Amino acid sequence: DVQLRIKGAGAARVASEVRGAQAACAAAGARLWVNDYGRIAVSEGAYGVHLGQEDLAALTDSEAGMEELRALSDAGVRLGVSTHTFAELAAALAVGPSYVAL
Repeated sequence: DVQLRIKGAGAARVASEVRGAQAACAAAGARLWVNDYGRIAVSEGAYGVHLGQEDLAALTDSEAGMEELRALSDAGVRLGVSTHTFAELAAALAVGPSYVAL
């Protein structure tokens, strides 16, 4: 598996980077996880999305955010979450991720 991390870039650049990484992963038989950009991951056919605690909290604190999490699941995109404490682990497990980093 390959995890693509891009910080502070616009949506067009992120989508372009995801397409390039997706092509490289496909050629190597690897699966692509995209950090933070769930909608782009879905639109570009990535295997999964990885969220940190701040991003997860922002999604779980609103109905719109929960809809975005459901959209990931409905599209078959897996969810990975970073945690640092057992309280964060409990919050992550509540959304049913494919994996959790503790």
